[in-house]
This record gives sequence, structure tokens and C-alpha cells, in this order.
Amino acid sequence: MEYFFEHKRGYIAIDEENLYLTKDKDWEETHYLTEKKTKTHNPKTWKSILKDIIIESIVVFVIIFVVKQQFSSVEVSEYIYLLVLGVIVHLIMGIIEMLFKFPTFKIPLHKTQKIQNQNEVDIEIHFENKNGKIEFILIQKMEMRDIKMIKSLVEK
Repeated sequence: MEYFFEHKRGYIAIDEENLYLTKDKDWEETHYLTEKKTKTHNPKTWKSILKDIIIESIVVFVIIFVVKQQFSSVEVSEYIYLLVLGVIVHLIMGIIEMLFKFPTFKIPLHKTQKIQNQNEVDIEIHFENKNGKIEFILIQKMEMRDIKMIKSLVEK
């Protein structure tokens, strides 16, 4: 048995052993997923985004310095504006990734605690993560028939 169900930010896949949260409707992706380890599962944290910005700013500054040495007629202030603009764009992209990227992982079916309706189209899946802690994930905008099917498959 292999099933896929679409939701607002990706897919839920279910087989005989696991429930998978994926971004694509592709069984190959499920083979690489691991169990969720901690409550904070964002691929990027504020600290890692800030570190990336600092490293990339230094690289851009070095490139600007080298280019400035080659073409001394260009104003330094133009490079500073470009550097600041690049940092701002990178910061915005990092924030967008943190806010809107849906986590992907697998939940062994025996570790699901319950699936609870929030309303007609949203559900919470309560489960035990790899560290043994109970947590939940909110899945939004699903079809009611899919919610019923997921509940019946998980509660077997």
C-alpha cells in the first residue's frame, strides 16, 4: 500500500510502516527521509542565517576590493551600496526560507499518537519524535476525504 495526499505546503505519503511529510509527490524522496529529532526542525536558524550573511559579506567585500584595485575609477560608495543591498536581499531570502519551508521527515506509524481535526480542512498529527518527545505538526488545507483516509490508514 502506498498513498499520497496533498496539502497546502506539500504531501503526506503513507506506506505499511511510515507516514512521510514530503515536498514533492515522489516516492524516491521518502527513501532519504529520517525521523524528526527535535522540536525545532527548521533547516536554517537565525544563527546560521547570520553566519551565512557575515561570511558572504566578507567574500563580497574581498571581491569588491580586488575589483576596486583593477578599476580605480569606480567610487567606493557604489560598492558599499551593492554590499548593503546584497546583505539585505540575503537576509530577506533567509527569513522567507525559515517561515515558509515545510519540514520533511518520516513518522513511523507505531509512533503516531493521534490525528486531530482542527477544522474541516486542517489536522494536527501528534507523534513521538526520535528523541522520545511527543510533539505535533499542523497540516493545512486538505480534502476531507483525504483526512478520513489518512486516519483510517494510521489507526489500523
